Amino acid sequence: ILLYPIFTYSHNSIFIYIIDIHIKYTTNTAMSFNILLLLHPTVVTDESSVLKTKNDLLAKYGSNSKLTQQIISRLLDDSFDVSSLNNTYDLIFYLAPFEAKVNKFNSKLISIIFNLLKTNGEFTGLLPNDSNILAISNGFILNDNETKWIKPDLTSTSIISKLIKNSAPKDN
Repeated sequence: ILLYPIFTYSHNSIFIYIIDIHIKYTTNTAMSFNILLLLHPTVVTDESSVLKTKNDLLAKYGSNSKLTQQIISRLLDDSFDVSSLNNTYDLIFYLAPFEAKVNKFNSKLISIIFNLLKTNGEFTGLLPNDSNILAISNGFILNDNETKWIKPDLTSTSIISKLIKNSAPKDN
């Protein structure tokens, strides 16, 4: 984790530091990733698009990776025991037509996606408009350009901003 001060302000012995936190990682293709390819119901009929996405994911994350595909609506099906898969996936990629971007995920679905991911796991692909606040309220953090939802390590804490008050007496 790299910390960069991006803003410092001082007024009347009060110092405000805003710190930008960057988490750097590299993708090692020798590693094995568990990947869940979530499919919008309409892309299932486009076999070439699904196959291309699978090949792209395996090329990016390594041929040793395990890729599973599932239709997104199945996660909400009560007959499917999704809790048995909690903390399983390093990456969940949502493949959907661009028109599906206007669909909004509900809190239950976002919570399920959050639980399926391992710590530092990512949800990416076609992220629906207007779902970022709901994703944050379910525990995700967003990357800088809001193209990924990341499941943070909930066992550690990070300081995003810090207010430090100098104990020196003020002059009136």
